[in-house]
Amino acid sequence: MKHLAFQCGSFVNILGEHVYPAIIRKQQKRPIKVFLQAGSQDLDNEHGNWPLGNQQMAAALGFRDYEYEFIYAEGAHKENHGGAILPQALRWLWSDDSSE
Repeated sequence: MKHLAFQCGSFVNILGEHVYPAIIRKQQKRPIKVFLQAGSQDLDNEHGNWPLGNQQMAAALGFRDYEYEFIYAEGAHKENHGGAILPQALRWLWSDDSSE
């Protein structure tokens, strides 16, 4: 099992990351557990909208029935919230982990 954590994940068109939600939906499910965190006032620029990109990724993970947690909070693109919930994220990612 692989464990992935994203704080303000960049699922926008910088280097093609905007296609990841579609890839998740179309590919066979893989052994991963994903934690996502984003803020409602995150970046919105020529590359895309970070809150929307994270919402689309969460929806794709749910569609493919991945084990994931998505924390969506009020606020901007800052590490303060991500840092505050990092212990929670790490505990959740490795909870009930049979690969240990």
